[in-house]
Amino acid sequence: MKSKHAPTDCPICSHPMRPRSFSCRPCGLEVKGLYPKTPFAELSPDMLHFLNVFIHCEGKISDMEKALGISYPTVKSKLSQLKKTVQAPNRDEEQITGPLEILSQMEKGELAYEEGLRKIKKLQTKS
Repeated sequence: MKSKHAPTDCPICSHPMRPRSFSCRPCGLEVKGLYPKTPFAELSPDMLHFLNVFIHCEGKISDMEKALGISYPTVKSKLSQLKKTVQAPNRDEEQITGPLEILSQMEKGELAYEEGLRKIKKLQTKS
């Protein structure tokens, strides 16, 4: 069975979705919490494949051209797209305006303690 790519946005309201649980198949353990998304979670299956080829080819564009059967400009274009996606700011962080909102999210259990502190410290360094 082909593995399915995890959804990044809610199919109902289109807001970003975040992982809330992880489970172990053999023993059935399930760990729930609010986990931050990695930039790689935003990648489409096609871009994940491109990233895997990039790593396998050790970034050599000529090897990537051969492996993917695409031209040099196409490889460069996809690399640029990959870079923009991975470096894009977290959409959750864009929506937060100040420390009181961060504390409110922490209180509601929407934001982990460590992540909340990191965001508050980040806001302080911007000021």
